[in-house]
Amino acid sequence: MPFDYRMARTLKGEGHAVLDGLRVLHAIHAFREAAASFRPLTAAERGSFREFRLRFVAARGGETLAQLLTRANAATWSTEMVAVANGLGAGTPLRGGELLKVPRAEPYRPR
Repeated sequence: MPFDYRMARTLKGEGHAVLDGLRVLHAIHAFREAAASFRPLTAAERGSFREFRLRFVAARGGETLAQLLTRANAATWSTEMVAVANGLGAGTPLRGGELLKVPRAEPYRPR
């Protein structure tokens, strides 16, 4: 139902109950306009969504956290954040084959 602004001007002086009712009608109208503006996503838009997932990456012997993050293309977290997530000190040298949790941006796949 479209909102009639002429009616709002006519009823304005009749008290708060009428104005509160008009505010509700206006909110309903605004909601309907917003809902009507939704459209299906294009294939390009769907393909552009990324989600961050924690993945295990094996460290190389003597590698630093910063080097591992660069190699794993996981630079969204700081080295300090990765150290905390893995229970390490920020400057701790990594052992070869040690598995570390790192965030990776991956294409979104609905489940």
